[in-house]
Amino acid sequence: SSPERRCSRCQAFTTDLLMEHAEGAEERRLRWNFVVMACSVAACDAVLTLPVGYATASLGHGVGQVGNGAMFANVVLSSMLVAPLVVSTLGPARSMILCMVIGAGAVSMFALAAQQEAASVEQWVMYLIAAMVDGQMQGILWTAQGTFFAATSGRLAQQRSPTEEVDYNHRTTDTDHGDRPSDASTIAEGLSIDKGSRMHRSGSKVSLGAAQSPSKALACSVDRLPSNMSLGLQEAIYSVADATEVQVDVDEGIFQQVTALLASRFAAVYLMVDVVVKLLASALRGDFLAWTHVWPAVMTCPHVFSALSGISLLAALVTGLFVEEAVVSSQASEQPCDRFRAAIRLWPLSQLWCLAFTNLSFGFSTGYMNGVVNARFAKQNHHFQEGSIGTLMAATSCIAAMCSLTFGHLVQHTGKLLIVSIGAIAFSCISLSVLLWCPQEANNYWGPWLLVLYALQGIGRSVYEGTNRMLFANTFQGGDSSGAFANCTMQAGSALFMAFLLESTRHGAAASAWATLAFAACIVPGYLSAEAIREREPRSGSGP
Repeated sequence: SSPERRCSRCQAFTTDLLMEHAEGAEERRLRWNFVVMACSVAACDAVLTLPVGYATASLGHGVGQVGNGAMFANVVLSSMLVAPLVVSTLGPARSMILCMVIGAGAVSMFALAAQQEAASVEQWVMYLIAAMVDGQMQGILWTAQGTFFAATSGRLAQQRSPTEEVDYNHRTTDTDHGDRPSDASTIAEGLSIDKGSRMHRSGSKVSLGAAQSPSKALACSVDRLPSNMSLGLQEAIYSVADATEVQVDVDEGIFQQVTALLASRFAAVYLMVDVVVKLLASALRGDFLAWTHVWPAVMTCPHVFSALSGISLLAALVTGLFVEEAVVSSQASEQPCDRFRAAIRLWPLSQLWCLAFTNLSFGFSTGYMNGVVNARFAKQNHHFQEGSIGTLMAATSCIAAMCSLTFGHLVQHTGKLLIVSIGAIAFSCISLSVLLWCPQEANNYWGPWLLVLYALQGIGRSVYEGTNRMLFANTFQGGDSSGAFANCTMQAGSALFMAFLLESTRHGAAASAWATLAFAACIVPGYLSAEAIREREPRSGSGP
């Protein structure tokens, strides 16, 4: 072959190598961005939720239950009214920073409330204000995190979608241009089958509004590149990658693999950071369990929460410095109220309510653990007592973190049904065990066996944090993601509010346990119904 043809083949080969290198760098950047976000969100949420476990045991009678109920009522209001507007206006990353800064102030106010006389007017007012602000921030934080999660999943799925092999010899041996050196238009023709124009082998596609991949952007603008391709291509790959938002189809199987991977990693990072923060709270008080006095108490409970609020401020600083804003689906022209309407628009969808039972079970179970198990059982158990509540909460998070890593690998081999079933069984066993053999003074509140309830809660929580969020991300994609995660937070928050409201009444503890059992029994049927609807929808829409 002529030197010109050899040169054109080398240029084409160099072009693809540069694109593959750029897309590999882009994937690493997205994954690192996601991990830093997960660490920051985990640290902030651990600080925001820590008062929930201590309030019912540390504050005056009724203050903790009512305050926690007000907190999660505000989580619901925030997730449906405030969070979609804030996230669509500021973007996911900036919304998280806002939550971290204001949340630190709310936790500091809880510390002030704990210093007041038990059940005094000052304590009521301070904790109610702190709880309501805390709830608003939690609603915004989790809606922003869910939107960030869905956007990152879509972009990573684009990077991993399969491509067609390109024959370098074929594309430069056109009979009409055989002796002409390859120019920009020739290489653009060779790049017409690239990672931007996805060739799906599974036949199932997911439409995602996201930034173009580097190769897609390059293929669209390659005709403007200079003939000296080496430096020009490298600059174009990195400068055009995030320039335009389009609707891109990605392989659904790859999208589900990416969401499964990110969900398990987020759950593991989130829960491990949660463990560290809760153990730190116990360590600052000088003990991990009632019989394990590590050193003299460094701080009192109010001072511990004042110190921990600094962790939330540190998370805000890290997010601002190192987390890049996620490119959310192509809704740049939407008004903030459009995102709120998107959340409401999902209510008629059966899948939203079929998948709600895990959220509802988790909400009632968490309310029961904090309002009944911590306040009535652990506090009076001689093996634990009030000083061990932070460690017991950390044990729940630790078990959840280990289970999340296991479930993240297991779900790729067994499917989601087994993992969803494990979560349903865990939530059911918490209620059944207490209803059949209630911890009380006669049996020393189960002694060390009370840890079993915290272990079961950890298993259920891992399913809620990991597999459940993966299901929502897979089911509600693109423009529906923010509204779906707002509804997810709304469902769990409503259940928590109802649980604390019930527990403030005479027979509310038993009612909360029965509600947990009822919703847990519906988790597997609800999941199967959602999958059946999902399988039926493409066929119903593929008619003539």
